Amino acid sequence: MTGFSRCVASLATAALTACFPFHQLLAMSNSVSLVGVYNGPISNYTGIGIRIGQVEPGVPATNHLFLGGQVAFTTNIHTGTSGIVDAHATQVAGVLVSTDTVFRGIAPGAKLYSAGHQGYATDLDLAQSVFLLATNFNTRVMNQSFSLPGTQGNATGTSVWERAIDRLVSQTTNIFVQTPGNIPGVNNLRIPAGSYNAIVVGAVSNITGTTAVTDFSPSGPLADGRSKPDIVAPGAPVVVPTFPVGPDGTNRTVNSGTSFAAPLVAGTAARLLQVGTTTFTGSTRDNSQDPRVIKATLMNSATKLAGWNGNVTYPGGVHTTTQPLDPAQGAGMLNAPAAYNNYAAGEFNPGNVAPTGWDLHSVSFGLTNLYRVTPPVAGEIRLTLTWYRNVGPGPTFSVTSYNDLDLLLWRSDDPGFSTRTLVARSISTVNNVEHLYLTNAPFGYYEFGVHFKARVTGTDASEFYGIAWNLSAVPEPSILLLLTSSTAIVLWWRRCRLKSR
Repeated sequence: MTGFSRCVASLATAALTACFPFHQLLAMSNSVSLVGVYNGPISNYTGIGIRIGQVEPGVPATNHLFLGGQVAFTTNIHTGTSGIVDAHATQVAGVLVSTDTVFRGIAPGAKLYSAGHQGYATDLDLAQSVFLLATNFNTRVMNQSFSLPGTQGNATGTSVWERAIDRLVSQTTNIFVQTPGNIPGVNNLRIPAGSYNAIVVGAVSNITGTTAVTDFSPSGPLADGRSKPDIVAPGAPVVVPTFPVGPDGTNRTVNSGTSFAAPLVAGTAARLLQVGTTTFTGSTRDNSQDPRVIKATLMNSATKLAGWNGNVTYPGGVHTTTQPLDPAQGAGMLNAPAAYNNYAAGEFNPGNVAPTGWDLHSVSFGLTNLYRVTPPVAGEIRLTLTWYRNVGPGPTFSVTSYNDLDLLLWRSDDPGFSTRTLVARSISTVNNVEHLYLTNAPFGYYEFGVHFKARVTGTDASEFYGIAWNLSAVPEPSILLLLTSSTAIVLWWRRCRLKSR
């Protein structure tokens, strides 16, 4: 056993510090700080008022000092008792809500509700557990750092479990965050990572200076051609509370896995929900809580790591993607401050919009909703569109409808759009996510659109979607001319003063 493996196997904090200098432990534990929750306004929100659900084989140790008062409920879904405590559930809970002053959780203001299935459960058992937490305890975010062993390559959204998750998200407005497992390779994601409506999270190394997708994080596309994971977050290695808790209730350990990346996304979602409930009012407040809006915002603001590939081609000179996410990174690495900025910019309906914002809206079959950015734009452009696969009730959880939307971007030389040119499009026929990322967009006036192209299943007359955008605005040419002229006048005046002395 290597020195690192001995440390990972050790449960005692004293043993950890014997294996690793404290500064190295801090470097390992920077997963929360690496996603930026301590930077800017997002640091003022910790998930207060938000209930997070956790589904695992076991439940977290409520007697751990760093989880005391944080875990509001635990249950064994088979017996109705409080559930059997295990180390993994305790560690994931720590990433979510730990109050450890050194290795703090991502959303320590939230409360955790945990359902354990003890490692044996049918798809319907698992569906029952998530619906129990959502309906009986009003959870708003669900984290599932568990996937079905032996199902790699079969995560295609066709299992009862995956369909049940899609139903849960659309009917209870729970943001469902799912791990894909830890088997490297293409299409090695495990069930239920094929859920359409969940946010599937891969893992990156979180040792400062080496931020890259880990060698154990599986990549897409799935067997059905869809892009997964949706996003990545730090998950290797992390310092977390564990079980047994030790004599003083403070035992920590070091671990790695997508299990510890997923709760960072779940906790950031909880922070955003708190932002929405305390910042917005009326229908905007309601819309801000929608899983499609949160998913679009988190993905749109993600940091593109080295090698990110949006699978772009240029037929007819148009930036085009039919597989909009990077196979390993998804939309990129979770960036909490950028997500806050995108989210706090507010909601804008189709029409004239600010350069940054989001919207929850419906589009009719065969039509296009248009969003015209009022100031001119140059440089980076980010657009992310998400919508649901609609599923009926259990126990069958049959797909009732699924539609195909496209994301389009036009450019014009004048603000009146007397003429416009299609410059980019995300037109996947299988994904319920479309994503555009341009780094060097030329100066001009831009308009983007959501087009309801086709009905894959069902006969829906319209489809609701969440969309988030961030375009780099620049001053109008007239303002630039004014600024240039003003600068020239100031310089001329200074030269005249110098000559007169």
